[in-house]
Amino acid sequence: MANSTPKWSQGRSGFGVYELLLSWWHHRISFLISLAITLSGLALYFFSFFGESPTPIFNFLQRLEYSSLDTRFRYRSPASTPVDPRIVIVDIDQHSQEVLGKWPFSRIHFAHLLDVLHEDHGKVAAFDVTFSKPDQSSAPLRALWADFEARQKRGEQIDPRLMSELQKTIAVYDADKQFAKSIQNFGTVVLGNFFLHTEADLRGLDPKTLDDYANQIAFYSFPSVRPLNPATGKQDRISLIQKFQPDRLLPQGTEANLSVLTSALSEETSSTGFFNVYPDVDGVVRRANLIIPYGRSKDLTEWDIYCSGLPSTQAPPQDTYIISGENASYMVTYFKGRDVFLNRGAAQGVQVGSEFEVIRPVQDPLKSKWFAWQPQLLLAMGTMYADIGRVRVVSVQAKTSTAEIELSCDMMQRGDIARPFAARPVPAFHNVKFDPFIAPTGKGRAMVVTGKGYTKAVSAGQIVYVNLGSAQGVQTGNYFRMFRYQGSRNEAVYQVPKMAYQVYGLGSTPVPYDWNNLPREVVGEGIVLRTGPNSSTVMVTTARDAVMAGDYVEIE
Repeated sequence: MANSTPKWSQGRSGFGVYELLLSWWHHRISFLISLAITLSGLALYFFSFFGESPTPIFNFLQRLEYSSLDTRFRYRSPASTPVDPRIVIVDIDQHSQEVLGKWPFSRIHFAHLLDVLHEDHGKVAAFDVTFSKPDQSSAPLRALWADFEARQKRGEQIDPRLMSELQKTIAVYDADKQFAKSIQNFGTVVLGNFFLHTEADLRGLDPKTLDDYANQIAFYSFPSVRPLNPATGKQDRISLIQKFQPDRLLPQGTEANLSVLTSALSEETSSTGFFNVYPDVDGVVRRANLIIPYGRSKDLTEWDIYCSGLPSTQAPPQDTYIISGENASYMVTYFKGRDVFLNRGAAQGVQVGSEFEVIRPVQDPLKSKWFAWQPQLLLAMGTMYADIGRVRVVSVQAKTSTAEIELSCDMMQRGDIARPFAARPVPAFHNVKFDPFIAPTGKGRAMVVTGKGYTKAVSAGQIVYVNLGSAQGVQTGNYFRMFRYQGSRNEAVYQVPKMAYQVYGLGSTPVPYDWNNLPREVVGEGIVLRTGPNSSTVMVTTARDAVMAGDYVEIE
């Protein structure tokens, strides 16, 4: 039989081009089917995930996945999700409205509810209702009081006994104050806020109201988000916020609770949260957002040198302080926009327009010792003074004055120290490439003693305190380089000696090398914002790793 193989392919070993083409031709149908499926899959992937808007095919696949997920949950054994008997839901249902009347109920009922739960030893009470508008139970009485006040201003005579009785009656029917007292008495209460996303949500709310709401929720714990890479933490945070914009999940405002209720919350045991839920494309809620970034400032990199704090051996004058504030019968803390009363007035030279910065001496509530010399270094640096905010005097009496809170770093309270405000110098940032392997400068060396709020680890953009100050020549604007020493027996397990070196068997060397024979590890740098005699307040500007209490610093 004649050889049908072309001469150009004869004499070659292996699988030639001709044989490849011939094999493809024999399987051309299956090859074309595979090619069509591959191209369809690539096109579907591209238009679904890289297109500017979801496609009908992608929505179909999403709904198919949602149906599958719903089916799996529907047929899951109840034993896999047991009901927690410690949680009790108090529902506002049809029967509640039949007994208590049309919604919204008077806040007196919520006050009674908290009182009963407290008597029954309830641990935590959380509300998924936002109490943003005043209770209307005493609205007619308040309107009558306002009318009487207007008449008095016009010179009309109103019976003082009538005014006194009316004031007492208003206090009896002031449901918001009673609810606030019940919150304060219960202790561990969580109030809910609702974030606003659309123009329809914001309708009827002016910028001042939105700013007031934002200030009310600013001082309570929300889910904390920390960067995985401290070196890029600040930019990562901004990028995270920007990722919420395409899905319209970046709130434009928030509807918070009345200040009388927010102020009744205990800073130590209470908090606020949010109860926004975002349904999937089919309108069913299957998941909850753990985080929602929110802020009124348009500058995502904004930071304020007036909230940095400073440890100092020089005690500030304590002759001026906050003695109380508005609505003192039920408000114990105050924030931006509220009025507080100072113990000095015209007799002491206070004038309308005078500004005071408010500070407070603080201590580590846990008194935890993180490294060997930390307690001694904290003592040598002096008392830690936290920045609480700034106030401006709006009214002056003979021996007292009324001041409006203009800046809030934390909730103000009775006894906080007030001292005349002085503008702080804003340091200039340098634009120098960070060198992790730079040689020691040989200049002043000290330690990171603690972070703001007595934290043990910080990243870029956060505050630390260093035991080197103006007495050692440090000035505002100086840069500190932060580093730590290495050794062949360094432990990663806190306070468990030789755990990594012996127990886990991660290797050893015949001769252990100590820190002075190994290169140091430069972990970051920071700029000095303020100085005390033996301390400096430093903002970390660059961090390759978490900057820890106990790390060393040197002046650049």
